[in-house]
Parts: sequence; structure tokens; C-alpha cells
Amino acid sequence: MYNLSSNIKGSRNHITMKKIFFACIFLAILSLSCSKDNVKPSADSIAASEAISNLSAIREAYEVKSELTLQNHIGSQLTDNIIKYLYFKKALLNFTPRLVRLTDDSVKVSLNWHGTWIFDNSKEVTRSGVGILVFNKETMKLTYIEGDNPFVTPATRN
Repeated sequence: MYNLSSNIKGSRNHITMKKIFFACIFLAILSLSCSKDNVKPSADSIAASEAISNLSAIREAYEVKSELTLQNHIGSQLTDNIIKYLYFKKALLNFTPRLVRLTDDSVKVSLNWHGTWIFDNSKEVTRSGVGILVFNKETMKLTYIEGDNPFVTPATRN
């Protein structure tokens, strides 16, 4: 007599074993195909990282009024406009980059910013905004600011 139910169970076990076997083969191929070498960042990734790094250096230089550092990281025309308004006693800026876009000749960093300026008369002014800071891709100098400029010192009234 032929037992049909035991044959079906054996067939199911055989199919399950095949699935497990192929899953193991797939995982083995997948793990072996991954390179153990460090992945080198792309030129775009390096440009974006450098723009963010320069942005941080500019922010820090602005807060301590370091004209030399500002001149090193910002295009000359924009530097002059920023330096002539460094009449605050202390500034605290907070940048939150949201997006970095790369074009053929520039790196554009979209950001939200919040700033507090303290003046000699102890007056404190707080502003915030959204801007796009445009860096020259070759020199990585800040050349233009679209939208709200975080480096414009707010006017105070006595």
C-alpha cells in the first residue's frame, strides 16, 4: 500500500531545504561581493563636505570678528560688506544646513539660521532666516548669499 501523506511531507521538507540552501548561497555571494576596502568619497561628496566645513569656519570667524579668516574664506566684495558691519560686541550664530546642491561652478548650501547680536549698550537683538550660501567650486570661497543674510548685523535703536 502506498502512503500519500508521507510522500507529501517529504516533498515539503525537500522544498524547504532547497529554499534554505539557495538563501545561504545568496547570502554567501552577497557577503563576498562586498569590498573590504574603504570606499573613497566622490568629488561631489568632498565638495559638499568642504563647503560645510568652510561655512563653519566663516561662522566662527564672524563671531570673533576675525577679519583675516573672513578674507581667506569669502570673496573680496562680500568680505568688504561683512567686515564694515562688525560693530557688535558679541555674536552667536547657529546654522542648520538643509540641502547642498552642486552645479558646474558652484556649491550652494541651503540653510536655516538663527543669530543673537549683543552690542556695547548691552542691547541684544535676535534674528533668524533662511538663506542659500553660494561657494565658488574651485576656490571654495563664499561668493554670494541668496535670501536672508546671516552676516548682516541688525540695526539697533537706543
